[in-house]
Amino acid sequence: MKILRYDRGGNQAYGVLEGDSVRAIQGDICGDFQVGDEECKLDQVKLVAPVQPGIVVGDAMGFPGKGHDHVKEPLIFFKAASSVIGHLENIIIPASCDFLEAGAELAVVMAREARSVPEDKALKYVLGYTCAFDVAGVDLIQERVFMAKAKSHYTFTPLGPVIATDLDSTALTMKFTRNGVLELTASTGDMLFGVARVISFISEFMALQPLDVVLMGMPPHSPQTTEGDVLELEISGIGTLRNRVVKG
Repeated sequence: MKILRYDRGGNQAYGVLEGDSVRAIQGDICGDFQVGDEECKLDQVKLVAPVQPGIVVGDAMGFPGKGHDHVKEPLIFFKAASSVIGHLENIIIPASCDFLEAGAELAVVMAREARSVPEDKALKYVLGYTCAFDVAGVDLIQERVFMAKAKSHYTFTPLGPVIATDLDSTALTMKFTRNGVLELTASTGDMLFGVARVISFISEFMALQPLDVVLMGMPPHSPQTTEGDVLELEISGIGTLRNRVVKG
């Protein structure tokens, strides 16, 4: 199932995408809900960020090849929920930066509270998966400012286009394209720590809540991007997230 969040005539709602048709959801997407009849076609609505998380948590380890292959546990950081935007929205370069780093990542959307969850049960707490760009200000990182400031500017966490449920998170192909040129391919099967391990680890010291987002880390190539670039991340089973970079 592909769950999307959309705006139609100023009203936002959740729906299920079937082909090019959107069927409205009635109820709680993290609990009991029903899928109604076709409401509209996809081209008649504007997609917005598929979730409004309470918090965005990231694993900085991600994939091998960045000099930390020996680590024994995830390295966790936080991003502000206000940094989340959706498919086709602009990533805005703030005045304090000239260049951004845009990590192409798998994002996990939680379905229910995860508190002290064992690894072998962690996936039962997942609603689904979406594409993400983990954006950071290169200038701010080089100045050694707090990571939260470098990564939490408005628009620095694009998510979308949909939440795909019932996927095998260990076997997804990722393709990153900039300005129409393929720059990176990767498989989620190569991640240092899988989704279940990361969720279980985080839940040891903080409770993840429904619709919270966990970023699974970027492959070794983390391209710098600047004004005018169009970034695309395609993940098999989910779709393609597309965002343009503009100057604020």
